[in-house]
Amino acid sequence: MLISTNSGLYGNRTGKERYTLFESVQLCKAAGFEAIDVNFFASTYVGLRQEHILEGDNWLESVERLAKMIRENDLYCNSSHSPYRDLVLKGEKKEIYELYLHRSIEASAMVGAKYMVIHPLMDQTGDTLVEDTIACFRPWAKEASQTGVTLAMENMFSTQPEQLLRICDALKCVACWDTGHAHIRTEKQDDDIRMMGDYIKVLHIHDNYGTMDNHNPPYFGNIDWQNVISALHDIHFAGTFNYEVNATALPEGAREDISRYLVTVGKLFVQDI
Repeated sequence: MLISTNSGLYGNRTGKERYTLFESVQLCKAAGFEAIDVNFFASTYVGLRQEHILEGDNWLESVERLAKMIRENDLYCNSSHSPYRDLVLKGEKKEIYELYLHRSIEASAMVGAKYMVIHPLMDQTGDTLVEDTIACFRPWAKEASQTGVTLAMENMFSTQPEQLLRICDALKCVACWDTGHAHIRTEKQDDDIRMMGDYIKVLHIHDNYGTMDNHNPPYFGNIDWQNVISALHDIHFAGTFNYEVNATALPEGAREDISRYLVTVGKLFVQDI
């Protein structure tokens, strides 16, 4: 099982422009990661948090360059992450989101991603809107499948496994299991992982203390990792061991140390999966 990270590990920096996706590929390889989850999530951010690769008339050339760089660095790409979607999309925001979503599907196929992670719709209280999610993403699931990419619906803070299964069945998609989101909802997510079973094709591995979505490295929180890893073993999970850790606040030079820590911990974890 390959050790992977979302490229956002080398993304946003405090007070500086983001690392580009091209820089992220090189930095992830240097840290010892074997695979990369390409982050298009920042495409609809603003200011210093903006990722420009899907913008402009020459965006396809940029993605081709990225795909080439991933290959040349001998990294595997199992998944990508779609752009951000507001709770309510109207007018220009909706048009921008749909433009970037369409481009991210094509870009995911170009970089070799089998799956593209996407968030379900939620109401103002954070509850998952199952039927609205199915209706919204049905055409996008079809478009993705035509390019060879399968949508991977992510569990959010309130998403019950039964809801996630309903969405996956209706859209003929798979699931992305986010350990941090699950931990905010329940302290015992191993039973939910077993319920999801083979639907889980993508992991977002990170830790917290059950109150905030901190995106900490494992053991920088109180997730019961022994139970999580045991559940992944029981469902015969065979994808990449993929992190979604936030290192934004780290000073220059420290991000490399946390990256090597993630690789080391990941290699210990996958021995038991």
